Amino acid sequence: MCRKIDCVLCGKPTWKGCGQHIESALEGIGEEDRCSNWLFGESCRSLTKQGIAPDGSCLFASIGFLTTGGTLPDNSCHELREECAGHILAQPSVFTELLLGKPLEDYLTFIRSPHEYGGENEIRILAELRNVNICVVSCVPFQPVYALTYSPPAGTAETSIYILYNGQHYDAIVGGGLARNIYAFAAADVKEEEAKLLALEFKTAREAELKTRIRKRIQCSCGTIVENAAAFQVHCETVEHDADFAYDCLEIEVVEEVASASDD
Repeated sequence: MCRKIDCVLCGKPTWKGCGQHIESALEGIGEEDRCSNWLFGESCRSLTKQGIAPDGSCLFASIGFLTTGGTLPDNSCHELREECAGHILAQPSVFTELLLGKPLEDYLTFIRSPHEYGGENEIRILAELRNVNICVVSCVPFQPVYALTYSPPAGTAETSIYILYNGQHYDAIVGGGLARNIYAFAAADVKEEEAKLLALEFKTAREAELKTRIRKRIQCSCGTIVENAAAFQVHCETVEHDADFAYDCLEIEVVEEVASASDD
């Protein structure tokens, strides 16, 4: 399904969804009154999310993708993990068990596993090793949008990259709008506020998804919708139908509002 949303930059209507019901979602809104990027279902912004595979190495893949000009050669994530491990091994007095959250040997096993997620320690290390500012922008549902920038200790980075974090997964943020051809920005060309608007857009869309749920229901041929087979039987026994009623029913899907994101 597609639904109408407002572009977070220009405020004009655009859409989100499967792309098969665009005109229904924007019914009654002339093309001249729509967001300039409405055909693509994106806001008229210069930053765009570049999806990264959710395989446990999304942080390393995001950083590798953005620092190599939009490519991700084989073993890139493994190499970044090894860079982190080597950096920590070289400074045992700095990276203590308290900082790592576990004994050194346990951490090395952890960080070298392709299915274990990286976090703040690894971001700091890779910012230093790659000499790049890494701005992580949070779009966690039902929490404020914010950005944290990790810079090399010497403050010598000439470029910045931006990463989107939803509480469980990292994606790359690229520039150039729909062309998606800018992966690192000059450090002086700060994109934090625009990246936060992008995060707000994805956060808002995810919250809308979490506030609804799809339930299986049974619809009687008379049009009444009931919860399950037992309720359909009660309906048929207690509600008067026409003489030609055949006790037919269909299983349908119903979108319901939920009281909260945790409501089952």
